[in-house]
Amino acid sequence: MVSLFAALERATDTRIVEIMGHALVSVALEVYQEEVARMIARYKLLALPVVDDGSHVNS
Repeated sequence: MVSLFAALERATDTRIVEIMGHALVSVALEVYQEEVARMIARYKLLALPVVDDGSHVNS
């Protein structure tokens, strides 16, 4: 996962592997929208993948 803010702060010749995080942040279908909003703010995300029990992304 790469934060947009981290990408914009770096020089244009920075490789993505140098700024990417290794933990994927996602949320389960059952999580309330208030918690999702907190996670988006905490991790400075523009979007948050919603996954089912099998870790498959849902639309």
